[in-house]
Amino acid sequence: MADDDLRERVSDVERRLAGVEALLGVQHWRPTPGFDPARFQRLLQGYILRIVLPLFTPLMLLPLLLPLLLPHLPESPMPTSPWSPQVLQVGGGGVGALSVGGLAVGILAVGGCAIGVVAIGGGALGIVAVGGGAVGLVAIGGGAAGYIAIGGGAAGRYVLAGQGRGRYVFDMRRQDGEAVAFFLRYLPRLREAFGPASPQ
Repeated sequence: MADDDLRERVSDVERRLAGVEALLGVQHWRPTPGFDPARFQRLLQGYILRIVLPLFTPLMLLPLLLPLLLPHLPESPMPTSPWSPQVLQVGGGGVGALSVGGLAVGILAVGGCAIGVVAIGGGALGIVAVGGGAVGLVAIGGGAAGYIAIGGGAAGRYVLAGQGRGRYVFDMRRQDGEAVAFFLRYLPRLREAFGPASPQ
């Protein structure tokens, strides 16, 4: 009788623990032994800041600098259409090697819905895409999707995120061997999240 009571109590504790894990969103965590999720998150945020800030800072200053730069650029004939290619295209939408605006298209495109080889902005689409909801071969940002995706909620084949989804994921919940080996090759400080049992 005492054994049945003990089993019932253990089952009750397991049910409550499962409820708490579901509430915290950690019920499917499969961390590597010795892996420190909090340290991983700090290291990842440090890398993302080092990647994104140097890229974004000049681009954030670009709208302020353009009025100073435009008078010194050589004059070109006015295009017949905003979609006529130019070296520099500034405004709502247009095509240029450097394109800045709402629907920017170019080699380097900056703005909401930017499309380019390097595209920066919300909903950016490019070979390298940076920004919330970015889509590209390499996508960096919250909700990014790409072959290589980096950022919170990223999805792709090789994913580095706080919480990501994909084939090979390196995040707080999963440390797939192939993703770990891939990202540690380029971001070696993430190795510190594994403590003494660091993968080689």
